[in-house]
Amino acid sequence: MNCRDKPKWGGKGNLRQKCVKRTCKVKMLGKEQESTKRKRYGFCCSNLFSRVIFRQTEDPSEQLRKRQKIHYSSILQWTDAGEARPIDMFMVKPSKKIFPDYYDIIAEPIDMKTISARIRAEHYRTEEELLADCKLMFSNCRAYNEEGSKIYEDSVKLEGVLLAMAKELGVGGGE
Repeated sequence: MNCRDKPKWGGKGNLRQKCVKRTCKVKMLGKEQESTKRKRYGFCCSNLFSRVIFRQTEDPSEQLRKRQKIHYSSILQWTDAGEARPIDMFMVKPSKKIFPDYYDIIAEPIDMKTISARIRAEHYRTEEELLADCKLMFSNCRAYNEEGSKIYEDSVKLEGVLLAMAKELGVGGGE
């Protein structure tokens, strides 16, 4: 969205966004906040409260890394109805001392910590590669754990959240 676009309604509390001469004026519950956006941004206020801002001049690898962080954050921050974070069980690989048979059954163990490190190291060349690693993590969980167990059900839910985000962002791996 640029400054010539019509005002948009949305967000929390029926937020009104209106651009005027590269200055974003946001009226929320009668209070005004001004935020000046520089010319380097591709928009003024289409997503003023977003933590991820894509610049027009930003290189493609940086845009890819930010989109990968969106995928990662979508499953990292998701909570179920009981306000529990099911992803906590997937943060590190199972202990070899406690679960020695895990490494006999699972050929390619992976966890969220490894995925995060790979994002930071720019290991993934596409979003599909990131999605493939996340899907591998969830399929490993389902292969090792009994169907109907809490962790098995959590892996199904989390994979659904990941695929929904991928579909929302228009990634091919999000069927």
